[in-house]
Amino acid sequence: MWAFGIMGIYGANLSFVYAMQCAPPEKVDLINYLWPILVTILSPLVFKAKVNFLSMLGVAIAFAGIFVVLTNGASLAGFEMQYWPGFLLALLNVIFWGTYVIVSKKNSTVPNEMIGLYCGIGAICSLIIHCYTENFLLPSNKELVTMITIGLTGQGLAYILWDYGIKSGHYYLLCTLSYFTPILSILLLVKFQYTMASDHLWIAATLVSLGACLAEPKFIAIIKKSIAFRANSKSTVKTI
Repeated sequence: MWAFGIMGIYGANLSFVYAMQCAPPEKVDLINYLWPILVTILSPLVFKAKVNFLSMLGVAIAFAGIFVVLTNGASLAGFEMQYWPGFLLALLNVIFWGTYVIVSKKNSTVPNEMIGLYCGIGAICSLIIHCYTENFLLPSNKELVTMITIGLTGQGLAYILWDYGIKSGHYYLLCTLSYFTPILSILLLVKFQYTMASDHLWIAATLVSLGACLAEPKFIAIIKKSIAFRANSKSTVKTI
């Protein structure tokens, strides 16, 4: 768990940060959200679950979305070879994080406090890499506040909550809800002008989200239960 924890949290973050520096953020971001697909593929092997037709169809649709964004909505001729290191690092991030999620669920007795140790070791590793590969720049007050905020939320508390959720909560529902993140992520990138909105970008984000939803074996069942619950609630209100 020490190895998987450091790899899943620090290794995934390291590869994601460098991927963002080597390739367009919208492409890296969509590749990053292939991790639920990896979880879906690995789950039958780890938890002895059955793989159905919808799961395989979902995987194919998600990869079709990645193909669309990597080729800019064109054929293979639209693939930008100069960004291949970023794409490879983004795929490495998917492998690191997806594997960590599976292993964490499998070893649910490992205490959540281990997250702090993973992050602490990751901080030491980052300092070593920084000293050998980067020049020190004194951050401005705004940058310092931003870093502290990210450290406490997205890179700190979020990991603890996620670890607790997949071990003690509804594992499949949490993974299903995360499948809609690609569209939200692209919306934020466009909103803050880190990328330009385009038809192929929205198509790709939708395909990745749709594919991940279909790949989740319990997604359809969750939707049906939700619809049935609403119907029962309405009938109860009318009766009252």
